[in-house]
Amino acid sequence: QAKPAPQAIPKSFATASLLAHVLISKFIDATPLYRQQQQWKRLGIDLGRSLLSSWVVKCGTLLLCLWELMQQDLQASDYVQADETPVQVLHEEGRTASQKSYMWLFQCGPPGKRIILYHYDPTRAASVPADILGESFQGYLQTDGYCGYHAICAREGVSGVGCMAHGRRKFVDAAKVHKRRGLAHEAVAMIRQLYAVESIAKKRLKKDKNFTFDDRKALRLEKSKPILDKLKQWLDQHKDEVVPKSALGKAMTYARNEWSRLIVYLEDGRIEIDNNGGERSIKPFVIGRKNWLFCNTASGATASAVIYSLLQSAKANELPLIAWLTFVLEELPR
Repeated sequence: QAKPAPQAIPKSFATASLLAHVLISKFIDATPLYRQQQQWKRLGIDLGRSLLSSWVVKCGTLLLCLWELMQQDLQASDYVQADETPVQVLHEEGRTASQKSYMWLFQCGPPGKRIILYHYDPTRAASVPADILGESFQGYLQTDGYCGYHAICAREGVSGVGCMAHGRRKFVDAAKVHKRRGLAHEAVAMIRQLYAVESIAKKRLKKDKNFTFDDRKALRLEKSKPILDKLKQWLDQHKDEVVPKSALGKAMTYARNEWSRLIVYLEDGRIEIDNNGGERSIKPFVIGRKNWLFCNTASGATASAVIYSLLQSAKANELPLIAWLTFVLEELPR
Protein backbone atom coordinates (compact mmCIF):
# COMPACT_ATOMS: atom_id res chain seq x y z
CA GLN A 1 0.00 0.00 0.00
CA ALA A 2 1.34 3.40 -1.02
CA LYS A 3 2.22 5.81 1.74
CA PRO A 4 -0.10 8.80 2.03
CA ALA A 5 1.31 12.07 0.73
CA PRO A 6 2.84 14.32 3.41
CA GLN A 7 0.45 16.96 4.71
CA ALA A 8 0.96 20.65 5.31
CA ILE A 9 -0.09 19.97 8.91
CA PRO A 10 0.79 16.38 9.85
CA LYS A 11 -1.96 14.20 11.38
CA SER A 12 -4.57 16.87 10.65
CA PHE A 13 -7.81 16.60 8.70
CA ALA A 14 -7.05 20.00 7.14
CA THR A 15 -6.43 19.57 3.41
CA ALA A 16 -4.28 21.97 1.42
CA SER A 17 -7.36 23.45 -0.25
CA LEU A 18 -9.10 23.99 3.12
CA LEU A 19 -6.02 25.70 4.54
CA ALA A 20 -5.73 27.85 1.42
CA HIS A 21 -9.35 28.93 1.84
CA VAL A 22 -8.81 29.87 5.51
CA LEU A 23 -5.60 31.80 4.82
CA ILE A 24 -6.95 33.69 1.81
CA SER A 25 -10.13 34.58 3.69
CA LYS A 26 -8.05 36.10 6.50
CA PHE A 27 -5.09 37.65 4.69
CA ILE A 28 -6.69 38.70 1.41
CA ASP A 29 -10.38 39.19 2.26
CA ALA A 30 -9.64 40.47 5.81
CA THR A 31 -12.14 38.05 7.37
CA PRO A 32 -11.18 37.46 11.04
CA LEU A 33 -10.99 33.88 12.27
CA TYR A 34 -13.94 34.33 14.67
CA ARG A 35 -16.09 35.35 11.70
CA GLN A 36 -14.84 32.39 9.69
CA GLN A 37 -15.80 30.17 12.63
CA GLN A 38 -19.33 31.58 12.44
CA GLN A 39 -19.47 30.99 8.67
CA TRP A 40 -18.40 27.36 9.06
CA LYS A 41 -20.92 26.87 11.86
CA ARG A 42 -23.74 28.00 9.57
CA LEU A 43 -22.67 25.20 7.24
CA GLY A 44 -22.90 22.73 10.10
CA ILE A 45 -19.11 22.40 10.51
CA ASP A 46 -17.48 22.98 13.87
CA LEU A 47 -14.09 24.66 13.37
CA GLY A 48 -13.13 26.47 16.58
CA ARG A 49 -11.20 29.69 16.51
CA SER A 50 -8.30 28.17 18.47
CA LEU A 51 -8.04 25.40 15.88
CA LEU A 52 -8.04 27.90 13.02
CA SER A 53 -5.42 29.97 14.84
CA SER A 54 -3.16 26.95 15.24
CA TRP A 55 -3.51 26.21 11.52
CA VAL A 56 -2.41 29.76 10.68
CA VAL A 57 0.68 29.53 12.92
CA LYS A 58 1.66 26.11 11.57
CA CYS A 59 1.22 27.27 7.96
CA GLY A 60 3.36 30.31 8.75
CA THR A 61 6.10 27.98 10.00
CA LEU A 62 5.83 25.81 6.87
CA LEU A 63 5.94 28.81 4.52
CA LEU A 64 8.84 30.54 6.30
CA CYS A 65 11.40 29.01 3.92
CA LEU A 66 9.72 30.83 1.00
CA TRP A 67 9.72 34.08 2.98
CA GLU A 68 13.48 33.67 3.50
CA LEU A 69 14.00 33.22 -0.26
CA MET A 70 12.01 36.40 -0.86
CA GLN A 71 14.19 38.20 1.69
CA GLN A 72 17.30 37.12 -0.23
CA ASP A 73 15.89 38.63 -3.43
CA LEU A 74 14.96 41.79 -1.53
CA GLN A 75 18.53 42.13 -0.22
CA ALA A 76 19.88 41.73 -3.76
CA SER A 77 17.64 44.51 -5.09
CA ASP A 78 18.99 48.04 -5.52
CA TYR A 79 15.67 49.87 -5.06
CA VAL A 80 13.42 49.14 -2.08
CA GLN A 81 10.40 50.94 -0.65
CA ALA A 82 9.65 50.55 3.07
CA ASP A 83 6.96 51.47 5.58
CA GLU A 84 5.74 50.36 8.99
CA THR A 85 2.51 50.42 11.00
CA PRO A 86 1.59 49.63 14.63
CA VAL A 87 0.08 46.32 15.70
CA GLN A 88 -1.07 45.23 19.15
CA VAL A 89 0.13 41.85 20.46
CA LEU A 90 -1.64 40.74 23.61
CA HIS A 91 0.74 38.09 24.90
CA GLU A 92 4.44 38.63 24.41
CA GLU A 93 7.17 37.89 26.90
CA GLY A 94 8.52 40.97 28.64
CA ARG A 95 5.88 43.30 27.18
CA THR A 96 2.44 44.47 28.25
CA ALA A 97 -0.63 44.11 26.05
CA SER A 98 -0.86 47.90 25.69
CA GLN A 99 2.65 48.33 24.25
CA LYS A 100 2.91 49.01 20.52
CA SER A 101 4.59 46.51 18.27
CA TYR A 102 5.11 46.98 14.53
CA MET A 103 4.50 45.34 11.20
CA TRP A 104 7.17 46.40 8.72
CA LEU A 105 6.81 46.39 4.94
CA PHE A 106 9.57 46.17 2.33
CA GLN A 107 8.94 45.86 -1.38
CA CYS A 108 10.92 45.75 -4.59
CA GLY A 109 10.85 44.42 -8.12
CA PRO A 110 9.13 45.29 -11.40
CA PRO A 111 5.54 44.30 -12.29
CA GLY A 112 5.28 40.54 -12.60
CA LYS A 113 8.26 40.03 -10.27
CA ARG A 114 7.09 42.09 -7.32
CA ILE A 115 8.27 41.14 -3.83
CA ILE A 116 6.19 42.40 -0.92
CA LEU A 117 7.80 41.38 2.35
CA TYR A 118 6.13 41.86 5.73
CA HIS A 119 8.09 41.50 8.96
CA TYR A 120 6.85 41.57 12.53
CA ASP A 121 9.01 43.13 15.23
CA PRO A 122 8.15 44.30 18.75
CA THR A 123 10.04 47.56 18.16
CA ARG A 124 10.36 50.39 15.67
CA ALA A 125 14.13 50.46 16.10
CA ALA A 126 16.64 51.39 13.42
CA SER A 127 18.09 47.90 13.69
CA VAL A 128 14.99 46.36 12.07
CA PRO A 129 15.42 47.67 8.49
CA ALA A 130 19.17 47.14 8.82
CA ASP A 131 18.64 43.47 9.74
CA ILE A 132 16.00 42.81 7.09
CA LEU A 133 17.99 44.37 4.25
CA GLY A 134 21.26 42.89 5.50
CA GLU A 135 24.81 44.16 5.47
CA SER A 136 25.22 43.72 1.71
CA PHE A 137 22.32 45.94 0.64
CA GLN A 138 23.36 48.68 -1.80
CA GLY A 139 21.07 51.05 -3.62
CA TYR A 140 18.05 53.26 -2.98
CA LEU A 141 15.77 52.95 0.06
CA GLN A 142 12.58 55.00 -0.22
CA THR A 143 10.68 55.83 2.96
CA ASP A 144 8.84 58.59 4.74
CA GLY A 145 10.75 60.91 7.06
CA TYR A 146 10.90 58.52 10.04
CA CYS A 147 14.37 58.68 11.62
CA GLY A 148 14.52 54.90 12.10
CA TYR A 149 15.67 54.55 8.49
CA HIS A 150 18.47 57.11 8.78
CA ALA A 151 21.08 54.68 10.10
CA ILE A 152 20.91 52.32 7.14
CA CYS A 153 20.70 55.25 4.70
CA ALA A 154 23.93 56.60 6.21
CA ARG A 155 25.82 53.52 5.02
CA GLU A 156 28.19 53.84 2.12
CA GLY A 157 26.41 52.79 -1.05
CA VAL A 158 22.90 53.37 0.30
CA SER A 159 20.88 56.43 -0.75
CA GLY A 160 17.78 57.46 1.16
CA VAL A 161 14.88 58.60 -1.01
CA GLY A 162 12.12 60.79 0.40
CA CYS A 163 8.39 60.84 -0.19
CA MET A 164 6.97 63.87 -1.97
CA ALA A 165 3.44 62.78 -1.07
CA HIS A 166 4.18 63.31 2.63
CA GLY A 167 5.46 66.80 1.89
CA ARG A 168 2.46 67.60 -0.26
CA ARG A 169 0.08 66.30 2.40
CA LYS A 170 1.48 68.70 4.98
CA PHE A 171 1.07 71.70 2.66
CA VAL A 172 -2.46 70.59 1.78
CA ASP A 173 -3.31 70.48 5.50
CA ALA A 174 -1.81 73.95 5.92
CA ALA A 175 -3.87 75.23 2.98
CA LYS A 176 -7.03 73.99 4.68
CA VAL A 177 -6.17 76.07 7.74
CA HIS A 178 -5.46 79.17 5.62
CA LYS A 179 -8.47 79.18 3.32
CA ARG A 180 -7.48 82.43 1.65
CA ARG A 181 -4.90 81.83 -1.04
CA GLY A 182 -1.42 82.24 0.37
CA LEU A 183 1.96 80.57 0.75
CA ALA A 184 0.59 77.07 1.39
CA HIS A 185 -1.42 77.22 -1.83
CA GLU A 186 1.68 78.31 -3.75
CA ALA A 187 3.57 75.24 -2.51
CA VAL A 188 0.69 72.92 -3.36
CA ALA A 189 0.53 74.39 -6.88
CA MET A 190 4.26 73.77 -7.48
CA ILE A 191 4.06 70.20 -6.19
CA ARG A 192 1.01 69.65 -8.40
CA GLN A 193 3.17 70.59 -11.39
CA LEU A 194 5.70 67.91 -10.35
CA TYR A 195 2.96 65.30 -10.29
CA ALA A 196 1.72 66.45 -13.69
CA VAL A 197 5.14 65.54 -15.09
CA GLU A 198 4.92 62.15 -13.36
CA SER A 199 1.49 61.55 -14.87
CA ILE A 200 2.83 62.18 -18.37
CA ALA A 201 5.78 59.86 -17.77
CA LYS A 202 3.61 57.04 -16.39
CA LYS A 203 1.26 57.20 -19.34
CA ARG A 204 4.18 57.03 -21.76
CA LEU A 205 5.76 54.12 -19.88
CA LYS A 206 2.48 52.25 -20.11
CA LYS A 207 1.63 52.99 -23.75
CA ASP A 208 4.98 53.52 -25.48
CA LYS A 209 7.29 50.49 -25.47
CA ASN A 210 10.17 52.68 -26.67
CA PHE A 211 9.85 55.01 -23.66
CA THR A 212 12.31 53.76 -21.03
CA PHE A 213 13.20 54.66 -17.46
CA ASP A 214 16.15 56.59 -18.88
CA ASP A 215 13.64 58.61 -20.89
CA ARG A 216 11.67 59.27 -17.72
CA LYS A 217 14.86 60.49 -16.06
CA ALA A 218 15.53 62.83 -19.01
CA LEU A 219 11.95 64.14 -18.88
CA ARG A 220 12.27 64.84 -15.17
CA LEU A 221 15.56 66.69 -15.62
CA GLU A 222 13.97 68.80 -18.33
CA LYS A 223 10.57 69.46 -16.72
CA SER A 224 10.74 68.66 -13.00
CA LYS A 225 14.17 69.98 -12.02
CA PRO A 226 13.31 73.64 -12.79
CA ILE A 227 10.15 73.28 -10.68
CA LEU A 228 12.15 71.76 -7.82
CA ASP A 229 14.72 74.55 -8.05
CA LYS A 230 11.91 77.08 -7.86
CA LEU A 231 10.34 75.27 -4.88
CA LYS A 232 13.66 75.18 -3.02
CA GLN A 233 14.22 78.88 -3.65
CA TRP A 234 10.67 79.55 -2.43
CA LEU A 235 11.28 77.55 0.78
CA ASP A 236 14.50 79.43 1.54
CA GLN A 237 12.89 82.78 0.77
CA HIS A 238 9.85 82.34 3.04
CA LYS A 239 11.23 80.18 5.88
CA ASP A 240 11.47 83.13 8.28
CA GLU A 241 8.00 84.48 7.46
CA VAL A 242 5.99 81.77 9.17
CA VAL A 243 5.52 80.59 12.75
CA PRO A 244 7.59 77.36 13.09
CA LYS A 245 4.89 75.51 15.04
CA SER A 246 2.06 76.48 12.70
CA ALA A 247 0.78 73.99 10.10
CA LEU A 248 2.58 75.88 7.34
CA GLY A 249 5.74 76.21 9.45
CA LYS A 250 5.80 72.45 10.06
CA ALA A 251 5.22 71.75 6.36
CA MET A 252 8.11 74.01 5.36
CA THR A 253 10.40 72.53 8.01
CA TYR A 254 9.61 69.01 6.82
CA ALA A 255 10.30 69.92 3.19
CA ARG A 256 13.58 71.68 4.01
CA ASN A 257 14.80 68.89 6.30
CA GLU A 258 13.91 66.24 3.73
CA TRP A 259 15.04 68.19 0.67
CA SER A 260 18.17 66.22 -0.14
CA ARG A 261 16.07 63.02 -0.07
CA LEU A 262 13.11 64.49 -1.95
CA ILE A 263 15.18 65.22 -5.05
CA VAL A 264 16.99 61.86 -5.27
CA TYR A 265 14.29 60.55 -7.64
CA LEU A 266 15.87 62.72 -10.34
CA GLU A 267 18.90 60.39 -10.36
CA ASP A 268 17.18 57.24 -11.62
CA GLY A 269 14.09 56.84 -13.76
CA ARG A 270 13.05 53.69 -11.88
CA ILE A 271 12.54 55.61 -8.63
CA GLU A 272 9.06 56.89 -7.85
CA ILE A 273 8.44 60.46 -6.74
CA ASP A 274 6.84 59.18 -3.54
CA ASN A 275 6.44 56.12 -1.34
CA ASN A 276 2.77 55.65 -2.14
CA GLY A 277 3.54 52.21 -3.53
CA GLY A 278 4.84 51.09 -0.14
CA GLU A 279 1.86 52.62 1.63
CA ARG A 280 -0.55 50.85 -0.74
CA SER A 281 1.19 47.54 -0.08
CA ILE A 282 0.86 47.83 3.70
CA LYS A 283 -2.80 48.88 3.43
CA PRO A 284 -4.16 45.27 3.29
CA PHE A 285 -2.68 44.73 6.75
CA VAL A 286 -4.18 48.01 8.01
CA ILE A 287 -7.62 47.01 6.66
CA GLY A 288 -7.33 43.57 8.25
CA ARG A 289 -6.26 45.11 11.56
CA LYS A 290 -9.49 47.11 11.69
CA ASN A 291 -11.39 43.81 11.62
CA TRP A 292 -9.33 41.56 13.89
CA LEU A 293 -7.92 44.40 16.07
CA PHE A 294 -4.90 42.57 17.53
CA CYS A 295 -2.64 39.51 17.39
CA ASN A 296 -2.87 37.16 20.33
CA THR A 297 0.79 36.07 20.36
CA ALA A 298 4.11 37.02 18.81
CA SER A 299 4.19 33.68 16.97
CA GLY A 300 0.82 34.55 15.47
CA ALA A 301 2.08 37.97 14.39
CA THR A 302 5.17 36.39 12.82
CA ALA A 303 3.04 33.83 10.98
CA SER A 304 0.81 36.64 9.77
CA ALA A 305 3.84 38.49 8.38
CA VAL A 306 4.97 35.38 6.48
CA ILE A 307 1.53 34.65 5.03
CA TYR A 308 0.80 38.29 4.16
CA SER A 309 4.15 38.37 2.33
CA LEU A 310 3.39 35.36 0.17
CA LEU A 311 -0.23 36.14 -0.58
CA GLN A 312 0.16 39.86 -1.23
CA SER A 313 3.17 39.16 -3.48
CA ALA A 314 1.18 36.49 -5.34
CA LYS A 315 -1.73 38.91 -5.72
CA ALA A 316 0.54 41.71 -6.97
CA ASN A 317 1.97 39.31 -9.56
CA GLU A 318 -1.56 38.30 -10.62
CA LEU A 319 -1.26 34.64 -9.68
CA PRO A 320 -4.47 32.59 -9.21
CA LEU A 321 -4.45 32.65 -5.42
CA ILE A 322 -6.49 29.57 -4.47
CA ALA A 323 -4.83 27.32 -7.05
CA TRP A 324 -1.36 28.70 -6.32
CA LEU A 325 -1.54 28.45 -2.53
CA THR A 326 -3.14 25.00 -2.66
CA PHE A 327 -0.28 23.83 -4.89
CA VAL A 328 2.33 25.32 -2.53
CA LEU A 329 0.75 23.72 0.55
CA GLU A 330 0.61 20.37 -1.23
CA GLU A 331 4.14 20.41 -2.63
CA LEU A 332 6.14 22.05 0.16
CA PRO A 333 5.76 19.17 2.67
CA ARG A 334 7.11 16.74 0.06
